[in-house]
Amino acid sequence: MATHIITIKTSHRNHDHPERSSLSLSDHGKTKVKPSDTVVWVNQNAKIDSFLVLFTDWKRIRLFNAAPAPLVSFSGQKWKVRIDPDALPGTAYEYTICWVQDGQVYAYDPKIQVN
Repeated sequence: MATHIITIKTSHRNHDHPERSSLSLSDHGKTKVKPSDTVVWVNQNAKIDSFLVLFTDWKRIRLFNAAPAPLVSFSGQKWKVRIDPDALPGTAYEYTICWVQDGQVYAYDPKIQVN
């Protein structure tokens, strides 16, 4: 079981269409994991006030063992989740990172690939 650290570096905001914004992530938005691995997201962008990680289970596919949660001692600047031990290898999952910057909410949809 490995731990994957994903660092949020910079944001690319689309003011007209916030849902089309993006983030520069240390893994370039494509994380490769194995079942039972841990993923930690770390904000290193001082312009981002806060962020959260969401996975919408539209197809009843289990990617995360439990909902992603902020690490309390880091004031919402780090989030952690464990990949479900039954996550299907060979499957790519899309999740959403929402963040607040200058009072506006933005969203970006990176991917996690289970190997």
